[in-house]
Amino acid sequence: MQLRHLSIKNFRNFAIGEFDLKERTVITGANGSGKTSIIEAIYYLTSFKSFRASSDAKVVRIGESEFVINADGEREGDSFNLGLMYQNQRKFVSV
Repeated sequence: MQLRHLSIKNFRNFAIGEFDLKERTVITGANGSGKTSIIEAIYYLTSFKSFRASSDAKVVRIGESEFVINADGEREGDSFNLGLMYQNQRKFVSV
């Protein structure tokens, strides 16, 4: 499976983040710039939970009430889109 594009909104320290991913992507940046948050967003799409926080509400950007994660990718030649939204203490998933 290969992710091609990741977009996040109100997730951790990102108001909005758009990332084009290549076959090999290296994430670099200063401490606190959001590198781990990008990895956490991808993990969230695969497990519907965080590997860093004990509750979903803790990953919502401060001052906001919901977050959205979307990813476009390809698996065995077929394209796909995964989406997850957390709102009002509920998760909504789309494939």
